[in-house]
Amino acid sequence: MAVNNPFAALNDMPVAMDSFVAMASLFGYPLVDRSGIRRGQDSQLAEAWMMEASGPELPFPVGQKFYYGSVDWMLSPGSPGKHQAYIVEVNGSNAAGLTDVPLNCFQKIVEGVGSYFAESPPNYPAVVINSYTGEKNINVHERVALADGIRAQYPDIAMHLVNAKALLQGEQTLSTNSVNMVTGPITFLTEFFSMRGKQLCLCDQSVIVIINDLTVDRITKVCPEFDPKNTSTLVMNQIHPFSNFKAAAYEVMHRRIIPDLKQQGFPIEGFRFWQVDTEEALKETCRQLVEDEKIPLVLKPYSSSVGVGIQFLTPQMSKIERDEVIQLSLNESSQRYQKTSDIFPYTLCEFVETGLAQFPNLGLNNRKFDIRIFVVKTPEGGLRAIPAVAKLASSEYDLNSFYREGLQTNTMRVTQEAAKNDKSSVNQVFWTLIRPLNNRDTLLGLGMTELELKQLCQMSLHAISVLCDEI
Repeated sequence: MAVNNPFAALNDMPVAMDSFVAMASLFGYPLVDRSGIRRGQDSQLAEAWMMEASGPELPFPVGQKFYYGSVDWMLSPGSPGKHQAYIVEVNGSNAAGLTDVPLNCFQKIVEGVGSYFAESPPNYPAVVINSYTGEKNINVHERVALADGIRAQYPDIAMHLVNAKALLQGEQTLSTNSVNMVTGPITFLTEFFSMRGKQLCLCDQSVIVIINDLTVDRITKVCPEFDPKNTSTLVMNQIHPFSNFKAAAYEVMHRRIIPDLKQQGFPIEGFRFWQVDTEEALKETCRQLVEDEKIPLVLKPYSSSVGVGIQFLTPQMSKIERDEVIQLSLNESSQRYQKTSDIFPYTLCEFVETGLAQFPNLGLNNRKFDIRIFVVKTPEGGLRAIPAVAKLASSEYDLNSFYREGLQTNTMRVTQEAAKNDKSSVNQVFWTLIRPLNNRDTLLGLGMTELELKQLCQMSLHAISVLCDEI
């Protein structure tokens, strides 16, 4: 039988040949093949399980404050249908995994991000920054697929895909009669930024949109007069301060989001957290909480990504062990971000017991996990929640040893470690530890019900709406 869209049959997404050619020099190193996750997703279940709220149905309008992000959840121990949910964090538009979802969901993400162009038809020339952090990003192909998808969505808008590396090397220039969608490492672009009043410019052309909110901090370092709160340039995810600074997000959750959702009957709980602003305060606060009050802690640096600097403390640790873990967190974070000042304030979270996943057919038992729900704007101004993946810890949970690999569910860090030892194992790590959420076997392994998944989607919509109201 003929298939109208062969990519749909493969649960894959196309990229135009000229887009691939334009971006070719960004490759040249191993990329993560996420197709094994995507092909485990059931697109019909995804269509049935995703939740949508129109603008009037949301507690607060999102306007142009939000286009795409995700919410990570953990579940309390318990039998299916009896869990309490915890919000672990709200991720910005920098998060990887756009192509983990089935094709119909990826198209919804492209549609949501691209809706900006329907709301604000651009004047030529203009620049869209579709950049990422790190010069070798193993998920660059996701950014290319997003750019190409937006261009295909708006054929009447002249869009020129620009390679940041080729721009830096003088091999490519910005078009003067189109929208220049610039994709590549933000470090390749920093020398080209300038300000014209409140307008951020790249190569003297107006930057109308920044898609990846994590690059905003990198831009302000080289262009300090750029103020994301007072600019003609739209940052697509204006709630990024809450994804950068966990304590700020937790404060809103405790003050507004959790009470609201509890009142509506949703199964949600919070955990205690503390903010510390200096290294001295970090060490002393950890001593008081862990040693005196016997509270196990999770340490989270400011604006950390891929799990950098996240560490765990338990009352069973000796003072020497505790100090070593704190120093390891500080060293790892400061090495990644060059300056110690950039990793404060720290957020300290109470470690709470959460459920364990069981996938005996994969040899995975007693694994900590979190659940990622994508949230994307709809063209009508509402929000759509899309079940994405469950991320498993790389080792079995052991309460007595309390070691990082059994507690942390950041698969990017695990994958990077695997790549150092055996590059051929990278994809297998991803395909094993990231479980497709639109899959009944995955729900069974997580010990959760369809209703609980839909509730996570509904609560994610509410959380994003409230955070937008806080901006």
